[in-house]
Amino acid sequence: MKSLRVITVLLLLAIVVSCIEKTSTSEEYLNKNKVSQETYLSDTNILRNVVASYIDSTNKTRKPKPKSKILSIEIDTIFYSSNSKMALLYVSKNKNPYVVENKDSIQFIGGCLIAIKDQNNSIKIVDKLKYITTTSEIPNKISRDLRLMYLREMGYVEGKYNINDNRFWESDVWK
Repeated sequence: MKSLRVITVLLLLAIVVSCIEKTSTSEEYLNKNKVSQETYLSDTNILRNVVASYIDSTNKTRKPKPKSKILSIEIDTIFYSSNSKMALLYVSKNKNPYVVENKDSIQFIGGCLIAIKDQNNSIKIVDKLKYITTTSEIPNKISRDLRLMYLREMGYVEGKYNINDNRFWESDVWK
C-alpha cells in the first residue's frame, strides 16, 4: 500500500514538472524573477482571500446572480515582475447545482489574474485575463489546462505574451 502511494506521488510530480517546462517562450525572454519561499507562501495566503473577494465582487454585479458557491480557492502559481506586478493562476472549487457529472455538483474553475503589491505588502487585483477553464473532473486537469493556455498558447496569439515572458510585464494588459 505504501509503495502504491509513493508511485502515485512520483507520477503526479512527473506530470506537474512536465507541465511547468512546456512553454513557447524562448529562453532569452523567460521571466527569471525569484522571490523567497517565505514571500511566496505569504503572498499565496494573502491571495486566497483577495481572489475570493474579487470573484465574489464580480459575481455580485452579474445578472442573473450565479447559482454556484465558492468552496475554496487555491493559488496554482505566481509570477513576479522585477517591480510590484504579479500574475497568478488560481483554481476555485465551486458547488454548482447545474453540474451533473458528479454526485456532489463540484466544479473547478481556473483563471489568471493580474495584481499589484504595494510597499505594505497589500495586494490588489487589477484585472483578469481573458481565458478561463472549467471541469467537474479532478483539479489537476485545470492546472494543466491553465499552464497550457498561459505558458504556451498565449505566445502564439499575435500581440500577446505568455505570463512567463518578460515582455508580458510591459504589455497592454497593464494599461
